[in-house]
Amino acid sequence: MFAQSFKYIASLINTYFETVPPKAGERFHIHVDRKEEVEELYASLCQNAKISATNGSYSTKAIRFNKVALVLASSHNASESFLTRLRNHTAGQKKSFNGVALLTIHDTSLDSIIGGSQSLNKEGAPLHISKFKKSLKQDINQLTIHESEKIALLAKLFAFNQTIHEDSNAILAYYPFMNVIGHGIINIGDWNELGLFPDQEIQTISNKKNIKDRIVDNHEVFEKIQNSHKYGTPGDDLGKTFIHAGVTELQKESWGDLSYGQVKKWKEDRSKAKPPKYIIQNNLFPIDGLEFWERAEGKTAAAQRKRHIIIFNDKQQDAVSYTLQFDKVVKQAAVKIGQKSSLIAEQQSKEIKITVKDCSQDAQIGQVIYDDQNASGKYIFNIAVVPFSKEILLSHSSTYLVKGQAKNQRIRLNADNVIVFNESGADEERYLIDEDAQLVLTQNTKIVAELSGTLDFDTLKFDLVWDGHKIPFELATDASKPVIISGLNIWKSKRE
Repeated sequence: MFAQSFKYIASLINTYFETVPPKAGERFHIHVDRKEEVEELYASLCQNAKISATNGSYSTKAIRFNKVALVLASSHNASESFLTRLRNHTAGQKKSFNGVALLTIHDTSLDSIIGGSQSLNKEGAPLHISKFKKSLKQDINQLTIHESEKIALLAKLFAFNQTIHEDSNAILAYYPFMNVIGHGIINIGDWNELGLFPDQEIQTISNKKNIKDRIVDNHEVFEKIQNSHKYGTPGDDLGKTFIHAGVTELQKESWGDLSYGQVKKWKEDRSKAKPPKYIIQNNLFPIDGLEFWERAEGKTAAAQRKRHIIIFNDKQQDAVSYTLQFDKVVKQAAVKIGQKSSLIAEQQSKEIKITVKDCSQDAQIGQVIYDDQNASGKYIFNIAVVPFSKEILLSHSSTYLVKGQAKNQRIRLNADNVIVFNESGADEERYLIDEDAQLVLTQNTKIVAELSGTLDFDTLKFDLVWDGHKIPFELATDASKPVIISGLNIWKSKRE
């Protein structure tokens, strides 16, 4: 990853000394963070060196600038004491060290090595961050690539500068730009290292502002997908931003090879793909003579798309139909129902016709989902068909929910301490309701059920028995609230 970077840094150093040749006896040093960086930079500098230099068993390279040989030394293959001796001998200019200057690459902060030496990281030197960034900009301008690509690179460099601390140790963070300069072109891998998708189409754009805006969007999209691969689940995360075909490609390991133009189109297609708007039914008008209730789960946009429907089949029809209406044509492929469901859902232009079978005696509960993967806004329709009239549940018309999921199909009610069924019933019966209770109900019976004082959970499952058939219910309770001990509770307790 950094091979081209060290070659570029070595070329900057070489150019600097060609412009400002070292004098005999001068000592220079370059500080880097890690030992492996010392070794790589030393190796890259040695590629420009034509002279072999030895001192005892130590062998290295030297580069001649005018009449002075700049000897290269490195802390990766020499001890501190040896490097100190090299520094001292260079300063002394005696015998074989006459006409020699010294450049030491190291990852230390030892005075014995850097004392009396000039840092190439200091201000005005080639590796000072300000000087380095200026060199990068100049070299990008000298590349023989398309002018639009130059503008894009420079825009990216400017944005990158805003995120980097003004520290010479940050030079290697610019490796994507050094790689491009080293390659002479922008390879696919270079685009990715710059935090961008490959974008050949940018060559067709001449307006600088449009190019800069395109680079900003490219980076934002690239970063979003990169973060999803690193920290999330692309198949789930990206569906809100890209159409289904795009998500399929973007969740692959080779997602970075995709062109920005293609990714941009998937994004634009997704933003244009608005889901159909559901038209809420008016329950003042019965469907096939049967009354029904429909309510949303809440007031937010997401909750409004979760619908809860109860159809009161007091006429004991064997099959009941219900039509979901939308403002535009819907897709059959986007309609989903659970396995082994008694519901059938068919797309008919702007409608989805739902047929519920086998409901003359038994309650039927299910769920229909409309989810176009190319458009945001999934709809969930939870539907229950019950074999009695709406009067049975009248006190719960504004709070009920239908749990249509296959594993836990129930009608959910809310209550604090008492729950009432069939308020208009002439004969009142009182129950103490506990988990798995069965409340037997007839057309003339009013049931008043009090919660058991021993409840320590948030939901209570029970059945309402109508004409010998069980209808599954669930009661949402608040276990943290104190339960009132009623007279019926006390009377029951005395006899247990």
